Order: sequence, then structure tokens, then C-alpha cells
Amino acid sequence: MIAVRDIMSEDVLTLDPDATLRDAMSALSRAGVGGAPVLSGGELVGVVSATDLLAFAADQEPPPQEVRGQSGWGDWPETMEWQEGDDPAASYFVDYWDDVGADAFVRSAETDAPEWDTLDEHTVDEVMSRGAFTLAPDTSVREAARRMLEAEVHRALVADPTGRLLGIVSSEDIVRALADRGLAEADE
Repeated sequence: MIAVRDIMSEDVLTLDPDATLRDAMSALSRAGVGGAPVLSGGELVGVVSATDLLAFAADQEPPPQEVRGQSGWGDWPETMEWQEGDDPAASYFVDYWDDVGADAFVRSAETDAPEWDTLDEHTVDEVMSRGAFTLAPDTSVREAARRMLEAEVHRALVADPTGRLLGIVSSEDIVRALADRGLAEADE
């Protein structure tokens, strides 16, 4: 029988719940994986996947594109002169865009990052799935495949009876094992 301990990856990318979403996405991309366990103080607290990150991004409101109540720009004069008592031109940015969540002066003070950067403002803890789908290291590949299919997950954490993370097995690992070793050997 092929067990998950025989096909699991022991070098597991883990993430901290306080990591920004940008850092998490970057780490997943560099590692070439679609998800990772989240550890806090060495204790498993959840799993974050590319699906979790996409769902978060899809739920975000886009930055405003127009000023409320203004359907068009109207006619602009060839030249504009400021007259004593008129609102200064800068009031457009201060007054008309007051619903974007931060004062214009605060927004413009940050010059090294784009405005409305939700990936740096939110953490893994906010989007991760709590708990984790785990398997014992001696679980057969066939049983792992069945349980992962039932749970509709693409990866399972392999843990010892104390909950210590030993590795990770993905649906790709299972497919590779079946392709390399054959169905007959997997059934044994």
C-alpha cells in the first residue's frame, strides 16, 4: 500500500496569520503552490489558498471612478482665473472626493505605493479557512483521494497524532503517484 507519507512534501511553505495578503500571494507565487498552512507560534490555525485570496479580492469595492452626483465635466473655459473668494482648484480633491476613506493630504503623502492598496492593508488571518483538513501519515493514497474528494479540497496536511505538521499532500501528488506507480500498487 502506498501511504501519504510516501508521496507527501516535507518542505512545506507556511504562512503567519499576520502576514499581509500581498506577502502571502508573493510567497505562494514564488513557491509555485496554490495554498499553505497558517501557523501561529508553531500551532496550526488554518489554511490559506489562492481561492481564499481571489474571493477576498472579488469582494472588494473598487476605488471611486466619479464624483457622486456629477454625470459629466461640463464645459471648461479656455482659461481659468482664480478670483478672490472662489474655492481654490485644490478643493476639488479635498472636498469632492471625501468618501474615499482618507484625507487627500494623507493619501498623497504615500508616494511609494498605489492608493487603495487592500493587499497591504489586510492580513492572512482575515481570509484563511479556520482549521485544516489533515490526514495521518499512514493513510493510504486511495483513502486520501476519497476523503479529499468528499471534502472538496486540493491539499491535505499530514500531521502526527499530536497535531504536529509533518508535510502536505496535494491532489497533484496523488495523481503523480498513481501515474508513476500504477493503480494496482496503490490498491495493495
